[in-house]
Amino acid sequence: TPTTHSASMAPKATVWMSLHLSTSLGVVPDPMKAWKPEMAPQAMVIEMKGQTGPFNTGPPPPMTDEEKANEARMLVSDLLEIGQRQRQAYEEAQRQANARARATPPPVATDTKH
Repeated sequence: TPTTHSASMAPKATVWMSLHLSTSLGVVPDPMKAWKPEMAPQAMVIEMKGQTGPFNTGPPPPMTDEEKANEARMLVSDLLEIGQRQRQAYEEAQRQANARARATPPPVATDTKH
């Protein structure tokens, strides 16, 4: 924490943020009052009957050289596809800009000397 404030920059105001939080967290709207997070569907536990596990814990098994090569090929393919799409979007934007430039008539010169 600096001991003196900078002459070129004023310190950031913190009062407004605390006022905003107190107003936004102070009143709960009526439709939200009935909300009970402990009853939310994503919080419900489903009983599992039968065999469970073994669960995979720890790092995944190392990839073989063939799997690594396949992953590398897929990455390069994805990057090439992204580059092609970006190029197409750039060319389309250039075509549209050129069409707008051709459609806009040049400004008419006016003689201000009379």
